[in-house]
Amino acid sequence: SQIAAGPPQQSMQSRIVLRATVTSWVELRDAGGKRLLSRLLRTGETYKIPGRSGILFTTGNAGGIDILVDGQPIAALGPIGAVRRDIAMDPKTLLARKPGQR
Repeated sequence: SQIAAGPPQQSMQSRIVLRATVTSWVELRDAGGKRLLSRLLRTGETYKIPGRSGILFTTGNAGGIDILVDGQPIAALGPIGAVRRDIAMDPKTLLARKPGQR
């Protein structure tokens, strides 16, 4: 039998992109709690989430960050200025938040 080169998620391209519509603080941590990113995303800047499982997203301005999955924006995480912590950056979970769904 052949040994796979890591789990399939490791080879996946980034499907999730953060896009700042207003300058907003963002933080990403991996499954082990290690900080991957902690910075201000300025208006118009984007950041591609690494294509692996277990990444959690925290922001100090939920309404200032668009999250796109496969290029499609999901429903806002909250209003301008709202803090949101530990949002799982999982494409399937995020897509379940589509606008129009309850």
